[in-house]
Amino acid sequence: MDKVIHFQMSLFGAFINIQPNQELTGKIAACLQDDDFIPSVAVVNTVDPIKKQVIREDRLQMESKDHTWHIIFFEERIDINYDYVMGGIVYNNIESIIQQAKILCEHTFAEIGDTTGIRIAINGRFLVRELSSDDKQRFIKRIAFVPSCCKDKDITEWNIHFNSPIELEFGQKKEICNNIIEMFDVIEINSQDKTMVPRLTIGLDMSTSQSNKDNQFQYTDLLHFADAVQVIMQSTLKELEGDF
Repeated sequence: MDKVIHFQMSLFGAFINIQPNQELTGKIAACLQDDDFIPSVAVVNTVDPIKKQVIREDRLQMESKDHTWHIIFFEERIDINYDYVMGGIVYNNIESIIQQAKILCEHTFAEIGDTTGIRIAINGRFLVRELSSDDKQRFIKRIAFVPSCCKDKDITEWNIHFNSPIELEFGQKKEICNNIIEMFDVIEINSQDKTMVPRLTIGLDMSTSQSNKDNQFQYTDLLHFADAVQVIMQSTLKELEGDF
């Protein structure tokens, strides 16, 4: 792996009461002070179908000073997000970013530890180290079915997506979880000559079932889930990247 370009840890539920008021913002900010986070506001725009008006809602958000990490308290989910930013902290393996996300999760929920949700999820996008054109073509043709009309030609556009649900044990729970794998190209701008370079990206996404509607997950379940997901994601990436 070259680097993590996106990572997200989420607890889904009903969090309308977590508002950006002074008291709660101050408490959560204090818990994240050592992590160099500052409070801000995430603006959410929704459309009222009856009045046909755009409604603006302010939701509480905590942001790292290098702008790579955001913790956003939406009405229906709490997200701990990382996005690669040039000049910000860089993660080169799954273990390091999951462990950091777990620390932020524990600090975030220190003041709202009794919060429960209906579903949990972890997903990430990982940039494979830069490959030669020949290596990239070999990877695509190793991982995907290529019809005979394309076997001797370069493949310039492609996308693979599948979901193979698995039973996952984490903590005291056992759940059937979505196990989504995607492979595709993203365009990276070379920092030196500003040229656009297509880069191979692997997306991994694991989550509990969307069919569950009961509040059964707490942040501690998300921590256990992260440990189990880390093992699977590491194994999947190692297998997909092969000898590259």
